Amino acid sequence: LNKKKHNAHFHAQYFNFYKNNGQQAKLKDPLKLTQAIIELEEPRQLILLPKFLTQKDDISEAYNFNLVRLANEVREYHCTKIRNARKNKKRLLIVDRHRIVKKAMDDYNIGTNDHVPIDIVKIIDIHVNDKNNKQLTVEYQKPAAGGCRVQVYELESAKECSEFVAKVKYLRTLRRLQGMM
Repeated sequence: LNKKKHNAHFHAQYFNFYKNNGQQAKLKDPLKLTQAIIELEEPRQLILLPKFLTQKDDISEAYNFNLVRLANEVREYHCTKIRNARKNKKRLLIVDRHRIVKKAMDDYNIGTNDHVPIDIVKIIDIHVNDKNNKQLTVEYQKPAAGGCRVQVYELESAKECSEFVAKVKYLRTLRRLQGMM
C-alpha cells in the first residue's frame, strides 16, 4: 500500500487488516501479519483499520498517521450547551476513544462539575445543525434508565464543530467495524 501511495501512510505497528464478514458489518480478530493473502477466501474484503494505542507505543511516531491520530488523540472542545427553557451553560467536552466527557465550566455551578459521560457506542446520531454551522446535535441512549436523550451544543467555530462531529462519527464507525458495537 505504501508503494501505491508513494510514501508511508500505513505501518504494521499501528494498523491491522481485518476480514469483513459479509452482511454482518462486524469484523473478527485482526489477521496475523504472517498470513498470506492468497490463503484467504475473499481477499477483496480486507479492511485496514488503525489500532488503539497502548502505553508501549511511541505516540509521536504513531500520530504521524492521521487515522491513528484521529482514533487515539484526546481532544477538548469549549462550547455552550443550548437549553430551551433555561440559561445556556458553558461546557468543556473531552472526546477520547471511548466516550465524551462533559464538564461544567461555570464558576457558580450548583451540584457537580462532572456529568455522566456519553459512551461512543451509545450514540445514535450526531450531526451539525443546518441553521448554524457552529451547533451540533447529539442523540444517545441513557446509560442507566434507558430511553434516549438529545443535546445541542454550540462550539466556538464552524471548523471546530465539523471536526468534533467527524471525530465522533469516525470513532463510532471504527467501533462498529471492530465489532465493539
